[in-house]
Amino acid sequence: MRARPWHWLTLAVALLPAACGRDDPNRAAALRSLDEIIATCSATSGPVQVKRRSEGFWSTAAVGSVFRPGDWMRAGAGGYARVEFLASGALEMDENATVILDIQEAPPDADAGTPGGRTALVAVEEGAVRGVMHASDGGTAHPLMFATADGQRGQLQAKEGGGPVEFSLVRRERKTEVAVSSGEATLAYSGQRRTLKSGVIEELDLGKLVEVVLLKPPALGGPRHDARLLFEPGKPVSLRWEPVEGATAYRVQISHGPSFRDQVESREAERPEYGFVAREAGGYSWRIASRDGKGRLGAYSGARRLHLEATAPSDHLLEPEPSAVFGYAGDAIRLAFRWRPAAGAQQYRVVIARSQDLERDRVASEVTRSDSHELGALTPGSYYWGVFAMEGDDTRPLYLQARPLVVKRVSASTLRAPKKVHRWGE
Repeated sequence: MRARPWHWLTLAVALLPAACGRDDPNRAAALRSLDEIIATCSATSGPVQVKRRSEGFWSTAAVGSVFRPGDWMRAGAGGYARVEFLASGALEMDENATVILDIQEAPPDADAGTPGGRTALVAVEEGAVRGVMHASDGGTAHPLMFATADGQRGQLQAKEGGGPVEFSLVRRERKTEVAVSSGEATLAYSGQRRTLKSGVIEELDLGKLVEVVLLKPPALGGPRHDARLLFEPGKPVSLRWEPVEGATAYRVQISHGPSFRDQVESREAERPEYGFVAREAGGYSWRIASRDGKGRLGAYSGARRLHLEATAPSDHLLEPEPSAVFGYAGDAIRLAFRWRPAAGAQQYRVVIARSQDLERDRVASEVTRSDSHELGALTPGSYYWGVFAMEGDDTRPLYLQARPLVVKRVSASTLRAPKKVHRWGE
């Protein structure tokens, strides 16, 4: 989720001397204007607007828009936007959210080993935003400053040397809520310091920190992961999940990709089901979060992948047949897998797992350009296998259901070797 959109900015600076004479009085102003850029807009959907610090009106925000200190941004009903900070990290706005983007000189933090310097400052004026922070390449984490509803300043600090931290900031009347859904971060506020835990919100109010436990994400029901369904224009696909005790509503997010950068829908549902009406065939990811009686949104569930196909889905798996049994007498055996090729596939991934969900408990995963492949070293047990077609960044299953197979322990005297096949089809 990391983005470093410096290339175009560097190019612009390099072209300035050619475009402007060295004595051009506008050159210094242009350089200062470029240096002030703190973020860019990388994705939008629905109504998203920006208000510049020097302007008193709102205008439509587009992908590629740049932001300078003091710029406002808002997402209307059904809107979504993603902003990439030039230094590190990103911010995602839910519908009906308004933020002010700024910068602040962060003081050195001796306890965390963080030097001072310019850092992003976010003020959530309305609604909720989510974001991600990274540690820099050198191992020093970039903090995020934020303005609170009570007029103070808070700071989020990712654990040095750790992975990315996904967090949320919510403005609720005179309170600000801060939470992390993954990673480790330290919250500094009003002279206090807390390590944030997943599933717990820190409520900031008049210099006080109050912990609030969030609802857990729901268990997803159906469709199953990597389900393949026929795309029928206007016909909804029923997304289902288990109800969560204490939940008054649920947030449904649907995206083209598993990173949820390119969102298709973000909607509220009062019941544990939602009818998704896709505009076109393709792959979609979906996930659900629970909302409690005070409107607090918990962490999202793990994502599931859904494939809506323009023609009726068919099974491409050929061999081994379903529930095939193979003998194991102590020596490693190699199994041959075969499938029908898929149009447009550049290569294939063959996966063997101990679960019917091939994303879990994998024991083998290999890539090939052929429509057949051998895998070996399976020990006695029950397995499932399937094949995925790979087209650029897109991966889609070629099976309707993962196919079971069994490796059974037998004595060497009873083991029968199958006829050696020289060519497929013999």
